[in-house]
Amino acid sequence: MTHLLDTHVVSELRMSERRADRSVREWVSARRPSDLCLSVTILEVELGITRLGRRDTAQAERLQRWFEGDLLEVFAGRTLASRLITRSGARRP
Repeated sequence: MTHLLDTHVVSELRMSERRADRSVREWVSARRPSDLCLSVTILEVELGITRLGRRDTAQAERLQRWFEGDLLEVFAGRTLASRLITRSGARRP
């Protein structure tokens, strides 16, 4: 069964083990990586990094490296695209 991960789940996975919700990590660990996908999450994370950059450039740069070097790489081939979602999200302030 394929699961579409919400942005909150991705955020939990980025946290240290001490800070993250253990049940979220356990749930994800019990799934095969090939069964986990992203969609709107990509847009939401990228918008969040852009907004953060307006007030904390150092943290935004760290997150951008994680986003490009880890998140996109890990989910390559398992990112669902929707032109309507992307267009709608691009219009957010």
